[in-house]
Amino acid sequence: MGNKNGLTGLKLKQYSFWSELKKTHEKRDSDLKFPEPKPLHYMPIGLVGHEFRITPTINSRENFLRVGLVIDIKQDEEQNNKYFNLLKDQKLTIEKELNEKLQWQELIGKNMCRINLYYYADPMDESKWPEYFSWMLNKIDMFDKVFRSRILKII
Repeated sequence: MGNKNGLTGLKLKQYSFWSELKKTHEKRDSDLKFPEPKPLHYMPIGLVGHEFRITPTINSRENFLRVGLVIDIKQDEEQNNKYFNLLKDQKLTIEKELNEKLQWQELIGKNMCRINLYYYADPMDESKWPEYFSWMLNKIDMFDKVFRSRILKII
């Protein structure tokens, strides 16, 4: 299976998933700007600059969808960890506001940190995409609401 862009298999599915998610998002009332879809396993959505972003992810090997906050100040692990820990100090309040338990990943040595929420399902099952889009968009909105103001206060 291919298309005019020369994509096949998994890359085509990834591109299709993000294209459809973006179309679904654009029908909603939201100030978040989604980037142009690419054939990747994630779609970085700038939250505060490029250093703080919401990154929805699909993983067909381990069958999960993820919405995460990525702190990625290039080549500055100390700064990444500082901001991560300032947010982690508010973990109980953040998780209460989200009504979710998050996975807090400092990722020592990787020059980035992540705060993640997972949904275990097969992201390649197109019949479930409307359900997945609803989950992802809801969580993206919640992450925006809960994290944006906190980030702006700590930077």
